[in-house]
Amino acid sequence: MALIRYSIANLAGYARSSDRKGRIQFGILNPDKLLAGKRQYMALGGGAMLKEAGKKMLEKEFQAFGFEPEGRPGIWDARFKAEESHFENIFTRLAEYQTEFELSPALDILEELFGKEFSGFEGGIVSSKDLSQLAVRPIFTTRQAVAEAGTDTSGKAIADMPTRRLFRIYELVFNPAAYKRFAASPLVRILMPQELETTHGGATAGQTSDGMLIQNNLFVY
Repeated sequence: MALIRYSIANLAGYARSSDRKGRIQFGILNPDKLLAGKRQYMALGGGAMLKEAGKKMLEKEFQAFGFEPEGRPGIWDARFKAEESHFENIFTRLAEYQTEFELSPALDILEELFGKEFSGFEGGIVSSKDLSQLAVRPIFTTRQAVAEAGTDTSGKAIADMPTRRLFRIYELVFNPAAYKRFAASPLVRILMPQELETTHGGATAGQTSDGMLIQNNLFVY
């Protein structure tokens, strides 16, 4: 049977003010590209972080292998290899956050908002005070379209093996003042549906209306 690479991510796809029902879809500047003087937009958040119990569950139930250390002791990235025949069962098993198997999905989201990834930019996207009142709410899951050969913008992609990605999408709910600061951050861009549609469901990189690159983890969720 064919092997494929699986990737499970927790992404903050939307933001809104607590006094409104309407929400925006947004991207943030890629911090590595920003340090190199380039502007490129990506989703906020990152891969799910598996505890040892989560890794062992996937190994036992689906014969998964190829896990990489996340950087914290005993924690693994939810990126691994398994047979393609397990595709539906793996995505069903991992559709929701499970405390016994993973670290909190909010960790990467909050760290990026606070500026951990933006070492060359003082202050981050929002302040610690803003984060203390922030609600990070799960709203749905979605699957990324299979990236076209040579067009996957993920630095974790493998050229000779297709990657299937399941995104758990979260909503950021700020108080009105914090929302204004968030939306006005130079690291954040509100993206219009017609801009997001240029990534074709995540199959390829897209472009903003003024020609900035949109990574293929952003699309019309």
